[in-house]
Amino acid sequence: MAAYTLYSLEGSGNSLKARLMLDFLGQPFDAVAPQVHPADAAFLKLNPLGQVPVLVEAGGPTICDSAAILVYLVQKHAPGSHWFPIADPIVAANITKWVTYAGHEVTDSLLWVRIKNKFTWEIPVTYEDALERSIRVLKFLDTHLENFDWFAETAEPTIADVAIFPYVALAESSSSDVLQLSDYPAVQRWVARFKALPNCHPMPPF
Repeated sequence: MAAYTLYSLEGSGNSLKARLMLDFLGQPFDAVAPQVHPADAAFLKLNPLGQVPVLVEAGGPTICDSAAILVYLVQKHAPGSHWFPIADPIVAANITKWVTYAGHEVTDSLLWVRIKNKFTWEIPVTYEDALERSIRVLKFLDTHLENFDWFAETAEPTIADVAIFPYVALAESSSSDVLQLSDYPAVQRWVARFKALPNCHPMPPF
């Protein structure tokens, strides 16, 4: 039995963040797909918000939220590594800025487009607004990556890249009629670099 159980959904970008980090750090895990719409009682005991991912460590804590999972895993298994070098306050602040950006601007754009197209669930904004936001986000990311290989301006990837990667990499499958990564060449090169990292988890099938 693996030390970790990851409650996640295959098509969820937030779930993919946790899967990626576990794989990058060489940590085996058991994957469980919970019922989330609506969430069943057993899963709500793990996360009262009824959201994935949730990481349960055997004999250890239960961690909810993808960003919290990234920080926990790195601090436990690779403290001081390039993934989150907290000893450097400037780099740590820069990483945190981009993780926050992933949880807000990226979520409030590319995620909503994906949810509407792939799952046909209701979203809190109009589809047109979500598409407009997505294009604005991709342009912003592309401009930044014209000058840097990784988002935190570091020589190696960090949890900032892990946090941003899923919904950007899935953009075309979310709305191929409008969102084409070829329109954002710096982003496209970054996605290719990320996918080439050792132990990079395969993308979901859709």
